Amino acid sequence: MTIKHVDGDILKVNRGNIIQSVNCQGVMGAGLAKATVKLYPEVYKHYSEFCNKQDCALNLLGQVLLVDLNNNPDLRFWLIFGQLNFGTKTRQTDYCAIIQGLQNIYLELDSSDLENPFYIPYGIGCGLGGGDWKIVTKIIEISSLAEYYEVKICKKPTIQTSIPIKVRDGK
Repeated sequence: MTIKHVDGDILKVNRGNIIQSVNCQGVMGAGLAKATVKLYPEVYKHYSEFCNKQDCALNLLGQVLLVDLNNNPDLRFWLIFGQLNFGTKTRQTDYCAIIQGLQNIYLELDSSDLENPFYIPYGIGCGLGGGDWKIVTKIIEISSLAEYYEVKICKKPTIQTSIPIKVRDGK
C-alpha cells in the first residue's frame, strides 16, 4: 500500500482508524489529545482506566490501546503509548515505542481490516512530544502497517476551517 498525505482535521474522520500517540501517565491535557477528549470522552475514559490498572507506567511504552466507539462502530482509535511522560522542556517521544506501537497495531489486524484506512496526524509525537518529524516519517514508512494497509497522514490546515479531508499531491 502507499502512504497518502491529506489535508484536513483528523478528528473530522468518521470512518476508519485513527492512530494517536499518548503518554503513559493517563493525562490527555494538551494538543490533539485534549481535542480528542472533548470530542470523544469515551476514548479518555478507556485510556484513563487502562493507565490506572498499570503498576508501572514504564511497562506501557510501546503498547497499544484499541478503543471502539459505542456511538460510531465505523471509527476506532488506536492509542500508541509513545511517551513515558508529558512536558515540553525535553523530547518526550520515544521512537522505539512508536516503532513497537505500529508493529503491535499491525499484529492485531486481520484481512477484514483492509477496507478501512488508518489516519495518522501529521507530526505525530513531534509537536508537544518534541520528536523529529523526519525520523517519525521514516518509522511510519518502514512499518508493516504502511506496507500492507492504507495509511493517510492528515495535516490540519493552519486556518481553522471545517473542510473535508482531501488528498493532496505530493507531501
